[in-house]
Amino acid sequence: SAEPQGYVDFCGPVPALGGWMFGGWARLGTLGALETCFATALFEGEAVEGEAVLGRYPRPDVEGLGEGFIAFLPGLPPPEAGSFGNLVFGVERQHRLVRSVGARQPEPIELLGMVRSLLAAAPSAGVSQGALTRVLSRPIYEGVETISRLPVPLHLEVDSLLVAPGAGLVLIGWFLDPGRAVKSIRLRNRGRLSAPLSEAWIATERHDIREAFAPKYGQLSERPGYVAYIATETADLREAHLEIELQDGSIAFRPLPPAGEGGVPAIRRLLNGLELAPDEVVALCDKVLGPPVVALNRARLAAAPAGVEVVVGDPPAEPRCSLIIPLYGRIDYLMYQCALFSEWGLPADELIYVLDDPPKKAELMNLARSVYRRFGIPLRLLLLPQNLGYAPANNAGLAIARGKYICFLNSDVMPQDGTWLDRLTGRLEEDPALGVAGALLLFEDGTVQHSGIEFARLPQLGNFPFALHPGKGRMRGPSRGLHREEAVTGACMVLRRDLAQQLGGFDQDYVVGDFEDTDLCFRIRDLGYHCAVDDDAVLWHLERQSQGAPGNNWRHNLTLVNAWTFARRWGDRFPDAAPPSGGAVLRLS
Repeated sequence: SAEPQGYVDFCGPVPALGGWMFGGWARLGTLGALETCFATALFEGEAVEGEAVLGRYPRPDVEGLGEGFIAFLPGLPPPEAGSFGNLVFGVERQHRLVRSVGARQPEPIELLGMVRSLLAAAPSAGVSQGALTRVLSRPIYEGVETISRLPVPLHLEVDSLLVAPGAGLVLIGWFLDPGRAVKSIRLRNRGRLSAPLSEAWIATERHDIREAFAPKYGQLSERPGYVAYIATETADLREAHLEIELQDGSIAFRPLPPAGEGGVPAIRRLLNGLELAPDEVVALCDKVLGPPVVALNRARLAAAPAGVEVVVGDPPAEPRCSLIIPLYGRIDYLMYQCALFSEWGLPADELIYVLDDPPKKAELMNLARSVYRRFGIPLRLLLLPQNLGYAPANNAGLAIARGKYICFLNSDVMPQDGTWLDRLTGRLEEDPALGVAGALLLFEDGTVQHSGIEFARLPQLGNFPFALHPGKGRMRGPSRGLHREEAVTGACMVLRRDLAQQLGGFDQDYVVGDFEDTDLCFRIRDLGYHCAVDDDAVLWHLERQSQGAPGNNWRHNLTLVNAWTFARRWGDRFPDAAPPSGGAVLRLS
């Protein structure tokens, strides 16, 4: 309204309570007998809104016109928000109280003292002050752990804090509540309180904790470890802490440790040791694992410096095709691959090897020079300063490629003859509607590794759709020539460079390496093109040997997260089961 319904005479932040306190007077009838009311505090560059807690105190100076009020609004604006201006009550902001000319902003301790004194002198007047009294009597976080002061046996430890920029926080630790005394565990930060951590919580086995506390508490049936995710975009954690509320209303606090390392180490820390039952995979990817893993990966890629190109020999200035080959682990495959390429030559094409294994830089340089001396094949080497993963490594190669066509090729794929690339580029030249052409890939014993891809939902893996290779492991049958497929493998796929660049290459939300190739094929098909395999373009594939030895079960869980990403995008293409739900996540409110 044009006229204010009251004035704010004093106000200020109370960080210990996680909010702002306001005091002044409001016209009679504005607040009625409410104990709580939706309110918005308007600052110069920010608005803080939420459920305010109200109290009253005597104001003889406005008797008959208004009544004194005190309001506590949870939430603290960022430092750049500027000065406070107006306080507005009601969901539709129908009651506006403005800052008075002589309004004060006392220090927090003085402000709390003023409020307590005013409430102590206030008559009841038929209006309950209980809600505000409870706020003022709430224990104040002073930066120390107070769980040990509780009269019940309780342990809550945070071993690791992982920050997923723009998405939220991951807490990893252990929790024991033998008396089942805990009502909720929440994160409080700058006055905002998260939903209970139990809503996005994975219980994990911790044999060390079970063995250590079994003599004290007896048999512990529950898994005492946990991984919990809290969605929040804030990066300021200086005031963040855990608030533990017991069934009897008691409150205790747990400070957070410093944030740990990000990137792949954080992803590995998050996923390692988790054992997910098939019926809980979807929900746990939705609520706990998927959002922070994707955010951690995006942050590490955004911070990655550019690679350095080294040219060995004299590559063609205008190549027909750019072969982009990432190297990780078995970089010695470069020697074998180039030896076979040299039998038939690649005079019109360029070889771009992308080193995604920085410690092997010197070894690669020596190997590349040796290859050029032996076989006379010029090479373009792109040396990445850190391990980025399959999709970013290929995309880095795509960024410097000059050919009309792009061939994404694995380092463990070896040609049988010199016709395969001519066939695949020729197929694209003949048919403008063909978006991507793949080859027939064989194992060393001559059995089929890839002749196209189809999909099936796998109940044992969250019922997510996974890529399957029909005929895999069987003897090669008669050639079908060029045949359409749902998708082709990224181990060997050829497409036009302008199309690859239009699509931005492989989607980098698939972390380290899974589903990028099938996702690219689906995006190609969405543009109206089709995918096909030419059975007469034949290569050997030493499947996954180029990646080296497998790690712990974090890699299996990462595959589940990548499957979750794929299913959220393309799950409606596989109607034999409903696609994964959006899933609720914890959000600070």
